[in-house]
Amino acid sequence: MPSNRQEEKLPTNPREFPDNRTPNFILKAKNGHFHFMMVEPDVSKNYLWYMSEPKLVRVPELEAEMRVPGRRWYATDKAGFELQRRNNAVATEGEPYVCLHNIKDPELYWFGKRHAEPPVEQVTLVISVGELYLKSAIHRKRLVRVLMDSIRRVLQNPQVFRNGDTMIEVRKEMPTKEQLKLLALLPGIAKIYEASQERGERKGDPRGAFICSGAQGIPITPDQRVLALISGGIDSPVAAYRMMTRGCLVNGVHFLNSTNDTASVMEKNRRICERLSSVQGRLDMHYVDISTLQSQIVANVPNHNRTLIYKWFMLSLAASFDDSCFIVTGDSAGQVASQTVHNISTLYPTVCKAVIAPLIGVTKNFIIDEARKINTFDFSIQEGADCCQYMMCKSGANLMMGRRTLEAYVRRIKLTELKVMKEVYRDGKLCESSEFTYYPQSGVRVPNNTPPPAALVQDASSEDDVHDVVYFDAAAGTKIAEQVQMAMMRAPEGNPNSMHMSGREARMAVEKVRSQLAKVMHVPANDIIFTSGGTESNNIALNGYRVVREPWSHASTIENSNIPDGATVVKVVDLVNHETGSIDRNLTRPEGGRLHIDASQGLLKVDFGSLDLSEVDSITVTAHKINGPVGVGAVYLRDLTCNKLFSGGSQEKGIRPGTENVPAIVGFGAALALDRSHSLHKEIDTLMTEELEKMGCEINRRGETSGYIVHATLPPGYSNTDVVSRLSTKYHVEIGTGSACKTNEVNTTVYDTLGKTPAPTRSIRISWDSFATLNDAERVLSALKKVLGEIELMR
Repeated sequence: MPSNRQEEKLPTNPREFPDNRTPNFILKAKNGHFHFMMVEPDVSKNYLWYMSEPKLVRVPELEAEMRVPGRRWYATDKAGFELQRRNNAVATEGEPYVCLHNIKDPELYWFGKRHAEPPVEQVTLVISVGELYLKSAIHRKRLVRVLMDSIRRVLQNPQVFRNGDTMIEVRKEMPTKEQLKLLALLPGIAKIYEASQERGERKGDPRGAFICSGAQGIPITPDQRVLALISGGIDSPVAAYRMMTRGCLVNGVHFLNSTNDTASVMEKNRRICERLSSVQGRLDMHYVDISTLQSQIVANVPNHNRTLIYKWFMLSLAASFDDSCFIVTGDSAGQVASQTVHNISTLYPTVCKAVIAPLIGVTKNFIIDEARKINTFDFSIQEGADCCQYMMCKSGANLMMGRRTLEAYVRRIKLTELKVMKEVYRDGKLCESSEFTYYPQSGVRVPNNTPPPAALVQDASSEDDVHDVVYFDAAAGTKIAEQVQMAMMRAPEGNPNSMHMSGREARMAVEKVRSQLAKVMHVPANDIIFTSGGTESNNIALNGYRVVREPWSHASTIENSNIPDGATVVKVVDLVNHETGSIDRNLTRPEGGRLHIDASQGLLKVDFGSLDLSEVDSITVTAHKINGPVGVGAVYLRDLTCNKLFSGGSQEKGIRPGTENVPAIVGFGAALALDRSHSLHKEIDTLMTEELEKMGCEINRRGETSGYIVHATLPPGYSNTDVVSRLSTKYHVEIGTGSACKTNEVNTTVYDTLGKTPAPTRSIRISWDSFATLNDAERVLSALKKVLGEIELMR
């Protein structure tokens, strides 16, 4: 029996709704679209009516229903009205019923009880939206939706609805005073009003008495991530909040010093993070222990210059810490030695990522007032030897350090691995805590035509336009994450089958990743075999068996030649189809046979814990679909049962002989550990499908999808080769035409499986990873629209 959670994931589009399921409700939206739903619609203004208890019948059965007395019938098209007239179903009173043509089969009709828009709950609060008049319509819609989600979170009230582009209404429950105070801090809110008591029949201005002003600004969007240096002082929390009001998702980093007061420093920073997370919803805070680094600075840098060198290393370490857009500090010009105009002009340009100081030109009194407003002031003034006090020079700091002096002192310091504690705060509470080791990649950014200081900067061999490429062909292979590359470079170099220390270190690294993968896949670690990728894994699992598969399954799951008569049958299931992203949860083993899952596209996109794996005999996964390296994968074999494909040594239980690729396996583990909590794949999937349909493209998919792939057919007259080539060469946007393993073939498997007319020369596949942003997706769609227009003019 499917769970409610699974039912809610069914597509609402009537064309995509599974034929073997019956919706509980059919809704007609105000834009004229119909939606199939399993849960009764919430009270809202976004629909005209909905049908309950729908039944699918043929015309004679519908006519019989129309002749039942005591019913008032509504039709949705001309044919339905004709049926009403023919059966004299024209009563104006009675229980309302409605009939609707089945879009997939014109011979069938849906009918059921009709429910008009229910009465709307009383409006209790009206909120005006700030600054969105500068945005385009598509941006306004997205930002208002984000702001509404934040309001629902703060008020713990789902009855929050949009009223045009500039106002939001809260219904049913009146917020408490504490909720109103927090609501006033949410970025994107201009003013808060009581609801008007004189508004009749939902017409006129809904605003009543003015309550308070909001924070103004722009709602926080997850794809604008920045990293704030949180010192524990007064300024840095205010700077972090200022960036929230500009739409940035702020995470924090604090550099722990070598004093004995670490506990009190962390405690007051926790209180600050709890407060900031109550505004933002989620905040990730990192505590980096730089005591060994500070010891080197004390030993190698004179006292009057230490403050600036401390500050530079903090900025530089933060710059390479994650993939945030820029670094945020609480600097205010002239406040202390490290914040003089001259020292800022020396420090900021030499860091390899942009540094933003939102408080640079404001007074201390303003900062204190703002800290009191966001309720962090009382925490910031608590005693504790935080990094601000530790860095304070005891005998007069250098107010004008030059670039050459800075570079000379930096060369004396050797960076080593640093211990990091990560804490995750949600809605004002500490929810998660973990530890990891950070391998810093620090460096000085130098002017053009100036050679960088030795051993300080990474090689920047890639050209600017490479970084400008928007890569949306992730189903063919994702870009390798920087953390993965660093992990591979530091992988043990010994043979994992040797008995010396280097060999044992390599063996431990391999087994650690095996356990890591087993935890993600919810299978025993002893049954996992590392391979060179998905194709080899499929061949190992399917060798010697009679294969039953769908036409659109991956080419590597085709049955091998010379299969003997009477061979065991193995059924192949694509957990996530590599062309359309469709998910198949029907994991039933054939009687007397075996069940194999090709999860190459499903790893970390479908929760294996939600699957019933009791009948599964083998599973294939690969690293290069999850931002890992090419050339490494794994196969799960229940009890290590298979027909051996290779002969050789005893490595990998003798199933895949040959020395294990330790760097690639370590990279696989690093890819598994990447933080994907901020993924916007569902929002991107919704945007892609909506905009592609508006361009005249037909979406090809079936049932539930992963949210990472869209397969579409271009309108007639367009060639996918021309479109993809022009996108890449002119607009630096990269998408696919379908399976990369069938590039040189005429591939019609998607159309064959879906029962559609094949159009392989017009098919495109757009796919993305967990780190794609909505801005990237909008750039892809904008470029595609321009290319279609250019080709249209050339015809």
